[in-house]
Amino acid sequence: MRVIGAMVGLFVLALGIAPALGQGDGSAAGVSFAAVAHAERVGDGPVDMVLIPDVWCGWTVWDAFMDRNADAYTMVAVTLPGMCGTAPPGTPEKIVEVMDDRILTPWLDNAVAAVLDVIEREGLERPVIMGHGMGALIGFRLSVEHPDAISGHVAVDGAPSTLLYTKPLPIEERTDIVRTRLLRTLRSLHDDAWPDHVGSFVASGVRAEERAASIREEAERTDRDAGTRYFLEYYGSDVTDAIRGVYVPTLVIAAAGDIPVARVRGRDRLHAAWYAHLAGMRDLELVFVPECRHFVMDDAPERLDALVHALVARLDD
Repeated sequence: MRVIGAMVGLFVLALGIAPALGQGDGSAAGVSFAAVAHAERVGDGPVDMVLIPDVWCGWTVWDAFMDRNADAYTMVAVTLPGMCGTAPPGTPEKIVEVMDDRILTPWLDNAVAAVLDVIEREGLERPVIMGHGMGALIGFRLSVEHPDAISGHVAVDGAPSTLLYTKPLPIEERTDIVRTRLLRTLRSLHDDAWPDHVGSFVASGVRAEERAASIREEAERTDRDAGTRYFLEYYGSDVTDAIRGVYVPTLVIAAAGDIPVARVRGRDRLHAAWYAHLAGMRDLELVFVPECRHFVMDDAPERLDALVHALVARLDD
């Protein structure tokens, strides 16, 4: 196994070639339930959909997709608690909590519960989940833990275990990397430089300058501690084994453009990493989108829309 260098690997996360979480049993580090910070409802189409953003981001990363597809879907885009200046789910004693060599994931556990709460409160009927980066990880967890609550899953540049690792790692090794290398690197950044550092890396995931500026502004509003907590839970998670028994129809749309990961590894290695993380899924379509960065919904909107429409049409058959 290989691990990409510290700073590139650290912010591959922010670019969201993403991940998957723990087993949802981190009760020892549990937090009181916190609902999503915001739920934006758009559209009146016949298919229900919940849109989940990546770490550092809020619901507005989906605004253009929602505008384009208001006639096709009834969409609810969410901002997770703690993102973009909102109140976090709670304040754990430690930013990384470990039990039996596993990083506990109380905030991500809460995010799964919060999405289920949105589905119920908004009266959505087995919606399609579309998640970006960390949001895709939440989608994979819903597919594993609550398959009857959803009808399908679209993972936009997100996997069931972070592609920071070229293949899924043993739990002890993954935990050690998060606790030592990633946490140490995050803590080394000075407070004054933090917003600019995070904002720049997140914004580099989209081509259009105007769109990059708005995404950067959102990322810079996310509290450092909140973003770091989600970040580390996200990178300590892995549901690659659990998804092998999942029957939820899943579309994975992988960015294969000029993102740092592609430059560091080369396309062949990037493709191999995706296949390693998704091996064994029962109902999977994996599509690589060239000339596209992490924010596929902005860099390749027509391609993404067509892929999602095709999945939805298949669900209706």
